[in-house]
Amino acid sequence: MPIQEIRRANLQRLVDVSSVSDVAKRSGRPISQICDVLYARKAFGEKLARRLENELELQPGELDQVRQSGVLPVEDLHVYKVPLVTWNTAASPTPTVTEVLLSVINRPNSIALRIEDASMFPLLNPGDLVVCEKDVKPAPGKYVLAQIAPEATPVLRRYKQTSMTTFDLVPENPDYPTIKSTEAEIRLLGVMVESTKFW
Repeated sequence: MPIQEIRRANLQRLVDVSSVSDVAKRSGRPISQICDVLYARKAFGEKLARRLENELELQPGELDQVRQSGVLPVEDLHVYKVPLVTWNTAASPTPTVTEVLLSVINRPNSIALRIEDASMFPLLNPGDLVVCEKDVKPAPGKYVLAQIAPEATPVLRRYKQTSMTTFDLVPENPDYPTIKSTEAEIRLLGVMVESTKFW
């Protein structure tokens, strides 16, 4: 296989693990340049390959390697495992893990959830995935995972500060109610740091 095709195949595997936009962001390059290289609209020469390896924190020559399986192992792709947990156990110290997701964000105190309702539509649809970092202080406008007493199942909402000590949890979908800290006992569980949409 020609060396440029090997490089494209390895770059495609990196994109498959995360996304074109993520690879572009991590390398500091425009999405259009990554696409041009992937789809052979531009050459994938030696200089570009070595620069991309450096920018993506790969080993020198990594993009030139052909592996027996044809796939770069996960540990070489700088991705991290995040447990995907069930909604009804997300607030538990030992949530039920159904599978493991790969993330480009190294946050060891994170959990992933699959959206189950339409409260955050159109931002998030049922089936979309979110990664929440636990025990992080929220900021206005951020999306938070919260448990509303006495319910065991948490909710995901936009955090809106209303005073120095009070806040609202606002859904994107107006068909769902806003939850006020002045009217409910709320335990903040974490802040959304990543999402994956499915169309």
